[in-house]
Amino acid sequence: MRRLSRRELLKTAALAGAGLLLAGCKPKVVEVTKVVKETVVVKGTPKVVEKVVTQVVVKEKEKVVTATPAPKGPIEIIHYDRNIPQDVEYRKELAKRFMEEHPNIKVKVETIPDGYTQTILTRIASGTAGDCFRHRTHGGMGKYVYRGLFYPLDDFVDKDGYDLSVFFKGAIDACELEGKLY
Repeated sequence: MRRLSRRELLKTAALAGAGLLLAGCKPKVVEVTKVVKETVVVKGTPKVVEKVVTQVVVKEKEKVVTATPAPKGPIEIIHYDRNIPQDVEYRKELAKRFMEEHPNIKVKVETIPDGYTQTILTRIASGTAGDCFRHRTHGGMGKYVYRGLFYPLDDFVDKDGYDLSVFFKGAIDACELEGKLY
């Protein structure tokens, strides 16, 4: 009998684990058989007949969704920005004014020195992206939208009756993609 090397053993164990994981995610297929009564017309006379119907049903795994409780104490929002001194200074001033109006919310402005887009995408992929970041609309907003990273704002604008006319039309147009505002 041939001995497995450590690498072969680990590879086999990883494949088996992945197979078990995928099997656990597979939806359950169930055949349901029912007796159905149906009215048919035979030579002008309605007649009730019974027939057996077998139906294949795919049942997805049940997902339990629970509400996240409201945080106790102040809320912190992390905002990432480019390392442009006058812009960062302005964002910090905006954050300061916002926090004065909303003392239970702390806004922390952090800068990304180089490779802004790559850093943001990497942080998003790793789950460390913070809460918001600055994005230039002329810089390919679609790459975020098509990856499911930006959400349409239209429902929020409609619900709150938000007045978009206070913004330059070009700025709003630049934030639209396929008829939706992001």
